Order: sequence, then structure tokens, then C-alpha cells
Amino acid sequence: MPFSYFEAKALGLATCAEAQAFLRLSRTSLWRLERAGVLTPLRIGRSLRFRWSDLRRLAGEGGAR
Repeated sequence: MPFSYFEAKALGLATCAEAQAFLRLSRTSLWRLERAGVLTPLRIGRSLRFRWSDLRRLAGEGGAR
């Protein structure tokens, strides 16, 4: 059974829009990080979610720029 929005939030998952805002990146840059293997999204239904821990790690490394 797929996760609901609230279950995804409880698991510490961010939407693409939240990941973009947190990392201050465009959607294309987020996609490039995904293609390069830097970020691994989780697919929930038809949408993608990112782990907050991965986003914080990337922001801390300064690798998002």
C-alpha cells in the first residue's frame, strides 16, 4: 500500500518543492543531482520524496552548488 502525505512527513521525507527550497536549487539542478547519484529519491505513487537527512548532509557538504 502506498504512503500517504502524512506518513511521508512522519518518515522525514521532503517533497521536490521542499528540497528545492531547502537547497536553493532549481528543479533541473535537483534532477541533475539525482542523475549523478548524489541524491536518491523515494518514489511514493507518482511523486518523488527525498530524505531530510540526505538533504542536510548535502547542504552541510556544500555540494549542492
